[in-house]
Parts: sequence; structure tokens; C-alpha cells
Amino acid sequence: MPMTLGASKEEISQGIPYVIMNIIASFAFLVGIALIYGHTGNLNMAYLASLLRKTEWTFGIRTASVFLFFAFAVKAALFPVFFWLPKSYPAVPGVIGALFSALLTKVGVYSLLRIFTLIFPIARDPNLQHILYYCSLATMVIGVLGAVAQNSMKRILSVHIISQVGYMTWGLALFSPISLGAALFYMVHNMVVKSNLFLISGLVEELEGTDKLSQLGGLLKKNPFFSALFLLSALSLAGFPPLSGFFAKVFLIKESLGLEDFLGVSIAIGVSLLTLFSMTKIWNEVFLKEKEDVQSTLFPVGVGMAPILFLALFAVLLGALSGPIYETFIAAGEGLYDPSAYILAVIGEAG
Repeated sequence: MPMTLGASKEEISQGIPYVIMNIIASFAFLVGIALIYGHTGNLNMAYLASLLRKTEWTFGIRTASVFLFFAFAVKAALFPVFFWLPKSYPAVPGVIGALFSALLTKVGVYSLLRIFTLIFPIARDPNLQHILYYCSLATMVIGVLGAVAQNSMKRILSVHIISQVGYMTWGLALFSPISLGAALFYMVHNMVVKSNLFLISGLVEELEGTDKLSQLGGLLKKNPFFSALFLLSALSLAGFPPLSGFFAKVFLIKESLGLEDFLGVSIAIGVSLLTLFSMTKIWNEVFLKEKEDVQSTLFPVGVGMAPILFLALFAVLLGALSGPIYETFIAAGEGLYDPSAYILAVIGEAG
């Protein structure tokens, strides 16, 4: 398991909550699948979508949706089942953390987007939709407050994953073609930027021997170019224009204003400001702060700079081309909102 790749005591101990929660989530997933099969006799997603859109949901079907919702909420680190993540991610090497931050929680988010638009349209269950909405807002707030309280690069970035997941599931809870497309755009932006920040933190820890803010400093003087790449990714995460994070948040906020979700807009803007504060905290302590025992102005990074540079440029490009790219995601959001074309393509008119 990548979580314990280094086989260190910390990695093994901190990997235990991850393993336990994923076992529980996997069990819930299997129960949900079994309930669906028991009540429909089929697991084809297009068939299920067609069937459950035409019939009333029985108690067993609703129970299956709850089990699946719980399973994917755990995978996504959604409030209140996020507590496995803050200790698990900081324990792994930077490269593994970059992979995890880009994929693991996003798989959970994508599963929520897929299942609760296609098979169980969340708008058909107002109670579940309200639960997802308030859980999303709580995830944003608790995640960013937890990040602000941390004092190491990897811990700040790890807890921020929770906060960013809240934006994506907020788009699902709003449940409109535009909000779903905006959530997909936000997901791609976050995968790029967050993985880059983890690569940077891993490189800093490898070369400096620590990622604790109090023990770092002077990296701007050692390598201005490397520092600029961090700043670029950090500002994008916080939603600073004209980077990808700015447009990802603007698309979501604009749609939520159209839906008169003023509470969500207020929280999203406040969380963005706190995200900027936490990124500034890393910048000031790790890069800008003078360090008395700096022995050399050389900060060797070698080939380790290549993926960091690529991802930083990708974030810039994603922001620069946000208009046409966003149109593609809006088309995807419309497909999620109305999957009739997908159903027709898979099972034909018989569906």
C-alpha cells in the first residue's frame, strides 16, 4: 500500500486510520451494491438510471443510496468523515502525497457526481440534498480552519484538501448543469495545483530535512525560480486572478448567486480569504523569512524541477484558456444533469 511505502513507524501508525476507514467505506459500498441488485436484479448503470427515474424509490433503494453516499463521502473526506486524512497524508513522502492529493479524494468526489446524478439524482431526495449542501459548507470551513492552525507545509496542504473537496460537492448539491460543470472544472484545477504543492513540499523536506515552518526559511534567496513556482501554485489554490483557481471559484460562485445561495457564496469567499492567509503563512515562513544558518545560496533541485514547472505552467494555461475549457465542462455538466443521451447510447430505445 503506498500509504506505508517507506515502512517507517510514523507511516504505519498514521496509515491505520486510512485503512480502517477505507474498510468501512468498502463494506458500505458492497452493502449498497447488494441492495440495488436485490431490488432490481441488475447493476448496469444506464439500466438503473432508466428504471429509477420512472419508478418510486422503495425503502431498500433509498437505503442503498445512503450506503453509497456514505462510502463515497468517506473516500472524498467529506464532513464529518474526513478525520482519517489530516494524519495520513502528511506521513507519506512528497511524491506519494502528490499522487494521493490528485486522485484519492477526487475519486470519491467523482463517484458522488456520477452516482448522484445518474442513478440517484440528488434533487429527487431533498433530505439527502440538504445534507450534502450543509456538509459541503462545513467541509469548506473546518478544512480551512484546520489548515490555518497547522505549522508544517505538508500538514497545511493536507488539511486544505478537505476544504477544497467542499467546493466540489457544493457544486453537486446546487444541482444544475452549470454548477455540475463548474464542479468538474474545479476538480481538474485542484488536481493540478494541489499535486504541485505537494511535490514542492516534498522537495523542500528532502533538501532541508524538515517541513516545519519554524525550522525553515531563506528559500527565496537560495532559489528565486523555485520560490516563484510555489507562489504561482499557492496563489492559484487561493483563487488569485488570473490563475485557474480564480476562474474555478468564480464559475461556482456565479452560478450559486443565480440560484440565490447567498450563504454558500459568503462561505466560499471567506474560505478563499483564509486559504490565501494560510498560503501566505507558508510563503513568509519558508521562503521570505531570513534564516541565520543559511550556508549557501545554492538550492539544487535538478530533474525534480521538471514536473513542478510543468504543473505550474498547466495551472497558468488552465486559467488563460478557462473560457473554452469551461464550455467543455459545461457540456459535461449538462450530460450529468440530463443523462438521457448516455442511457440511449448504452441500452437503446428500450430503456
